[in-house]
Amino acid sequence: MTAAGGAPLDKEPKPPKKGVKSKIFGVILVILGSLDLMLSWRGGLEINGFYVLLVLSGVAIFCMGAIRGSAGRRERGVNIDGHVGGH
Repeated sequence: MTAAGGAPLDKEPKPPKKGVKSKIFGVILVILGSLDLMLSWRGGLEINGFYVLLVLSGVAIFCMGAIRGSAGRRERGVNIDGHVGGH
C-alpha cells in the first residue's frame, strides 16, 4: 500500500538529521554580521564590535551543528563514504 506521494505506508520515517538547524542558524548569523560589517565599512563608520561578535558566534554555532551532525552519523554507523557498516 502506498501514500498519495507514492511512498510506502509501512516504511518507518527517517529520524531528523542532527545539527541541521544549528548550521542554518549559524550561517544566517554569519551572513547578517558580515553584511552589517561591510555596510558600516562602506559607509565610513567605525566598525562596531557587535558585528564581529555576530560573525564569530555564527561560526561557533555552525561548528557545533557540524559536530552534532557527525556524531549522529557515527551513532548510525555510517562511514565517510556514506556506506553503512565497516566496509
